[in-house]
Amino acid sequence: TPVRFFGLKIIYLERIFFGIGILFLAYLTFKIFTGNNLLISTTLIFLGYVIPSRLSLDRVENFSLLFLALINYVCFYRYFKKCTSKLAYILPLIFLIWPNMHPFVVIGYAILLFWMVLISSLALKQKSIDKNLKLFLAISFMALVIATFQFNKTFYFSQVNLVESFDVGEMDSIAKRLEKIEVDYIVQVPFEIYAYFIARLLMAITQLIYFWQNPKAYFEHAIFVIYFAVFLIAFKYFRFIAASLIIISPYMLFSLSRIAESKSILRYIQSAIYAVILG
Repeated sequence: TPVRFFGLKIIYLERIFFGIGILFLAYLTFKIFTGNNLLISTTLIFLGYVIPSRLSLDRVENFSLLFLALINYVCFYRYFKKCTSKLAYILPLIFLIWPNMHPFVVIGYAILLFWMVLISSLALKQKSIDKNLKLFLAISFMALVIATFQFNKTFYFSQVNLVESFDVGEMDSIAKRLEKIEVDYIVQVPFEIYAYFIARLLMAITQLIYFWQNPKAYFEHAIFVIYFAVFLIAFKYFRFIAASLIIISPYMLFSLSRIAESKSILRYIQSAIYAVILG
C-alpha cells in the first residue's frame, strides 16, 4: 500500500490532493456562469469548511466527491457554453471504475441522466442539434451504459436497505443523528448539519426570488427541482451531506448570482456576506 512505502504523510497529501481538486472543479464550474468573485470565494470558503469533514476519514468516498464535482462541471459547461468540455471524455472511464469503488455512483448516474434529458429537450426546443451535442450525448450515454452493466454495484443502495442487520451510524438520518447527542448539545452538533440547513434555507429563498424574477426560465427551474430533491437525500442519510453540498452549490450560486444582478439586492447580499465573514 502507499502508506507502507511512503508512510503516514501520504495520507495527508491524499487529503490535500482531493480537497484542492474538488474546490478547483467547483471554482471552474462557478466561473462558467458568474464573474462575481465575492460570491465565488464565499461559496468556496463554505465548501472548504465542510469537505474536510469527509476527506479526513480516508475512504474511497474521496473519489466519489471528486467525481461528483467533475460531473457538475462537465454538465454545467455543456449547458451554458453549448460545447463539450475535454473532461467529458473521461466519463466512461469514471463510470467503469466508480461502481467498484463506492455506492455514491448511483447519484452521479442520476445527475448525468438528468442532464442528458434536459440538454436534449432544450436542443429540441431550440432546434439546435449539432455534432457537438451529439458528441456529449454519445459520451454520456456510453458512461451510463457501462455503469448499467454493473447493475448490482451501481444500485447498491437498494440492496443495502434489504439487509436488516445493516447498521452504520453515518447512514442514520439527521434527526436520528441528533437524537444520539446526549450532552453539550450545541457544541457536539457536527458543523455539517448546520451547513446543510443553512444551504437548504438559502437555496429555497434564492430560488423563490429567482422564480419571481424569471417565471419562464423553465429549464433552470427544472435543474432546481432535481438538485433540491438530491439535496433532500442528505436529511435521510447524514453521510451524504458533504456530497450534496458539492452537488447543489453551483446551482445555488447560479440563482444567487442572477438575483445579485439587481444592484439594490446586490448591496444587501454583499453586506450580509461581509457580516458573516467578519462575525
